Amino acid sequence: MPLISGVSDVYSELPGRTTIHISNVEVRERTGLPAVSETISQRRLSMLGHMSRMPPSADAYKAIYQDIPSDWQRRPGRPRQSWLAIIHRDLRKLDIGLDSVPELAADRVLWRGLIRGAMHHSGACY
Repeated sequence: MPLISGVSDVYSELPGRTTIHISNVEVRERTGLPAVSETISQRRLSMLGHMSRMPPSADAYKAIYQDIPSDWQRRPGRPRQSWLAIIHRDLRKLDIGLDSVPELAADRVLWRGLIRGAMHHSGACY
C-alpha cells in the first residue's frame, strides 16, 4: 500500500519507471499536513510561552528578557542567528512584540490559539 494515496495510479501511468518525483507542496496537499517549518515555528513559540510563564528569577526567563552585553559576539563556527532572533521573526509574522508575550502567554488557551491558528492561516513557510 503506498504511503500517499494516488501514488499507485501514477505508477501505472509510467511503465518502466520505478521512481517518480512528487513535490513537497503536492505531498502536503495530499496528506493535509502543514509544512515542517510551520510545525517547528509553532513548537518554538510554544516553548517561548512556557519560558515566559516562568518566574523572573529563572535562568530561562532571564535568557529571553535580560539584555545581551553590547560587546558580546558569537564564536566562529556558530550559527549566525540566535534562537531569540528567530523568535523575533516568528513573532513578527503574528504581529506580536516580545514585550507582550508574558501577558499573552499567561492565558494558556489564548496563547495556544494564537500560535496554532495564526501560524496555520498565515501560510508561514520559509
